Amino acid sequence: GMGQGWLSPMSLKLKSDDSPVDKMNKEELSFLVTYPLYAAFFIAPLLSYLGKRYGRKTTFLVCSVPNILSGVILVFAPSKLWLYIGRVVGSFRMSGIAIAEMYVSEITHESIRGMFMSFCTVQINIGILVAYALGKSLNYVAFNTLYVIVPFMCFLLVLYIPESPHFLMERQRKDDAMKSMLWLKNGDQTVAELELQAIERAGNNQNEKASVKQIWNDKASRSAMLIGVLSFSFQTLSGIHPVLNYAGIIFEESSSFLSPDDSSIVTAVILLVASIVNVMLIEGFGRKPLLYVSLIGSTICLSVLSVFLFALSNGVDVGNLGFVPVASISSFVFMYGIGLAAVPNALTNEVSPTNIRPAMGGAASITSTLILIAVLQSFPFLDEKIGLYFVFVIPVFTNIAGVFFTWFVVPETKGKTLAEISEELRDR
Repeated sequence: GMGQGWLSPMSLKLKSDDSPVDKMNKEELSFLVTYPLYAAFFIAPLLSYLGKRYGRKTTFLVCSVPNILSGVILVFAPSKLWLYIGRVVGSFRMSGIAIAEMYVSEITHESIRGMFMSFCTVQINIGILVAYALGKSLNYVAFNTLYVIVPFMCFLLVLYIPESPHFLMERQRKDDAMKSMLWLKNGDQTVAELELQAIERAGNNQNEKASVKQIWNDKASRSAMLIGVLSFSFQTLSGIHPVLNYAGIIFEESSSFLSPDDSSIVTAVILLVASIVNVMLIEGFGRKPLLYVSLIGSTICLSVLSVFLFALSNGVDVGNLGFVPVASISSFVFMYGIGLAAVPNALTNEVSPTNIRPAMGGAASITSTLILIAVLQSFPFLDEKIGLYFVFVIPVFTNIAGVFFTWFVVPETKGKTLAEISEELRDR
């Protein structure tokens, strides 16, 4: 979360005369986002392989090392080049999120799985808020020191937790799987045995290794891959990333009555509140209803914002409407947070059979990374050549498409075991 929120407070510092490196323009700042994404394109399949071969816990520990190194580089970066290197090294942070979500989906009961998956998003949003809030008050060195401390603490905490029982059963390490399950079930032998039996039954219906051809020929795997990749694609195209990475600049250019720093913090607070609401609703209302509300609400909010920015760019007097960009973006962020922020992440892990789950996460990450590169790299160009309004016109149409995708393709997974979901996809 702090990695996602890094650029918004730092962009205002780096493009000022007091920049710790040479003063940076918009295009140079955009590279601080896109270069890590280019690296993530290659890192995602690597982590997918490591997660499948060596386990979820081990892979997460591996991710922590470059994340710590990234913070050290950012603290002592003497030039723009070293800033780029620090951000690229830290791209393991982004790709590691998929491994963490995979782990959570495998260790939680179906009755609370969606809630815990959504809680992963809450933690990310806490990190974004921390980045926005502390980025305003701390100097550059003190702020980036946090990027050393936080991943180091995560490394220590992950050492304490057990490996995923799903991975251990897949590797035929039944004794280790029992120890892991007993730890997760607070020592309840009966419940642990029942859970492992369910995992074993599900595993008997799946190949240990799944090739591309096998995935394509298996209806459940093929449907799961389609749902996962497209869900992440619609999430990425929703319009949230330009807001999060350029929130300060957006509010500055849209003549908001709030300062860029204050507006960014308000945005992060609303995103956090929305993600908490999602945690409270996802098991009661289900995945699909939240997606409908999120997609339709986001479409309306971005339409209003686009009209305002179009009027502003064409010289229309909007002096008394300075609240519109704040209200529109805040409403959009809330609508995004209650559905699009977390549901695709949960769906991707819920619909995937165990034997393709790492590959699925890798494919979804690669696809969303490619789209995200295009979105963020095009932001400065579209802003300069066409206007700020056009940046938000595109996600209006992709969100509308997302409504139809949810209606016709996405299954409801609330309250179902992972094995039941796979069977439902196979029977469709």
